[in-house]
Amino acid sequence: MGYIMMLVTLVGTIANAFGKRWSFAVWLATNIYWTIHNGANGDIPQMLIFAVNAIICIIGLNQWQDERSRKNEHQLETEIDKP
Repeated sequence: MGYIMMLVTLVGTIANAFGKRWSFAVWLATNIYWTIHNGANGDIPQMLIFAVNAIICIIGLNQWQDERSRKNEHQLETEIDKP
């Protein structure tokens, strides 16, 4: 299972680097998996870093949504201002 999750984690990370919104779901799921996996194996530092990564993932998703909303609002304002 570990190697499969490692590959899924890499897919999510690479997709995120290319701006794919769905990558957040993959990244969040894999960070939660690694948090549980490392906690169950007693690797507390790794558990903590993946827990923090999961939180950062949620923050990042919210930031992307806010940025998308701002872009959409700007587009609407621009179209309304056109003669």
